[in-house]
Order: sequence, then C-alpha cells, then structure tokens
Amino acid sequence: MVIINDRHVSVRLHEDILEEVYGKIAIHVMYDDDKIREVVMIDEEDIVRTYALSLKRKSWRFHPEIEQVNKQIRNGAAIGQAFRSAGFAIERRLIDAYQVTTPLWLQAAFMNDTPVARARTIEVSVEKYGKPYSYAIITEIYTPHFFRVEGPESKIIHIEPNSKNLALVARAKTAMYLQQHLPGRVLC
Repeated sequence: MVIINDRHVSVRLHEDILEEVYGKIAIHVMYDDDKIREVVMIDEEDIVRTYALSLKRKSWRFHPEIEQVNKQIRNGAAIGQAFRSAGFAIERRLIDAYQVTTPLWLQAAFMNDTPVARARTIEVSVEKYGKPYSYAIITEIYTPHFFRVEGPESKIIHIEPNSKNLALVARAKTAMYLQQHLPGRVLC
C-alpha cells in the first residue's frame, strides 16, 4: 500500500494476494452486465475465498480498448489480469474497511460458520496513454480464514433487507448456492 495525494493506493490486486496464499484462483461469475458484476473467487479446493460486488462506472464507456477488456471480464476474466494483459496500468484505492455480517449462503461458500467477515470497498482505476478511467467501485467480502476478524475497534455493518422481496431473494440465493455447490451441507 502506498499513499499518493493522501490516498491509500495499491497496484497489487486482491487476486494477486489470494494466489500467493491459496494457489490458483478461479473466478466464478454469478452475474455480470455493463453496470454490475457479482463474482466469487474460488481456490483449488473449491472453497470461496472472496465474494465481490462491483458497480461499474460510466467514465470508461465508449472507450474501445476498455470495452474490449470489459468483454473479457464479462466472460470470466479477473479484472486486474484482463487490464494488465491489455497494457493498462491499474490502481486500487481503498475507500473503507469494515466488518459485515455474512448471510448463510456466504458462510457456506466460505466453509466457515463465522457470522462476521472483513470487507473493503475500493475504487479500481485504469490508465493507458496518460488518461485515467475509474472502472468500478468494488466491495469485497473476505473469508474469515484470510482476514482474521478484529476486535471491537472495528465497525460492524449489518445489512438488513429493506423489504420482504429482498429477504426472499437472500433466502433463495442461500438455498441455490447450497444446492449447487455444497449438496448436503446445512447451516443453522
């Protein structure tokens, strides 16, 4: 991590660090369009190590090279690797770090019953030919095995569904994930 103009900036991306710790990491795309990307990063033992939700920015749209890279990303490429292979410099700026309560489907995916996990919100920017573009704001939730959950000085954010429909979606997502990826595993 480097501080540039009072900003915490990293040129190493999360997938780089995960591969150092767990070996080869696969990206499983749960959803991706030109606005939102939802993925899990899975190690060689089929354990989810990170859940990431990306809100793609508009500043890069209509840039032909970034559009090409975005197509690769939509097809399952890791964001950092896709931009690097296309010759872009990439920057990861920390916006906030906090703890979140994890839904049952994510606890199951992490293969960890701990109801709290560390999370970070970052901005990923890319640059080529001296012109920077903000690609996405990403919230990453990390397996408790990767980042130990700290004591009471950390803030804990519990995200409650604000409607019955969102609660139903969360329950359905939990059931689908357990059924597809961890048959027979039940978390109370």
